[in-house]
Amino acid sequence: DTPPSFTLESGENLTTDSVDIIAGCLPETAELSFNLNENLKLSVDVKGMSVTTSASASSAVLDTLTVFPHSMVHVSVNGVESSEAQSASIRFVKKVEQSEGASSTAIQQSHATELKFEYQAVLGFTDKTYADLFVNNTTHEFEINAHNGITLGSGRREVKVTLENCKVKTFRKSAQVGNLIFVELSGNGTLKTAFGVDDISDVNW
Repeated sequence: DTPPSFTLESGENLTTDSVDIIAGCLPETAELSFNLNENLKLSVDVKGMSVTTSASASSAVLDTLTVFPHSMVHVSVNGVESSEAQSASIRFVKKVEQSEGASSTAIQQSHATELKFEYQAVLGFTDKTYADLFVNNTTHEFEINAHNGITLGSGRREVKVTLENCKVKTFRKSAQVGNLIFVELSGNGTLKTAFGVDDISDVNW
């Protein structure tokens, strides 16, 4: 669904610089991703309507969420976890169209339109698993799940996004080491689950 618009502030040094205040922002893309030896990342691109400047900024709220290193990240296709996932991402794309009219030099409205979900990954599978997952190019599920391994109620943190009805768009076998096959793949699907756990409660979002 289209979320409420928000205001975004950006500044460097208030004694020598101005703060840019961007109003009417809507997220256009969000990407949950990881690479080997890096932390799980969530990056968001937004599109705003107007910009003003100020000599003061609102108080920053520092993020206290758990960091998920790559050792806490699991990537699965059809419920089968990749033996050696190298990288993976799920991208939410909601195109934002903007409109304006006479008697104003500013954008007057933003409209979120098309919504789609894309994924890409470099994954390692054993021979049989590799063959079973992609035979006949049937639809499948693709999932990124990160958790800290702690019991719910004792400090568990988790984020999970699952796409279903996925179709492979690009597919390439990039390397083979013994019985392990590395594949590079990308595709699109529909959202099945977006799920998070914050210590003692869980929520779909």
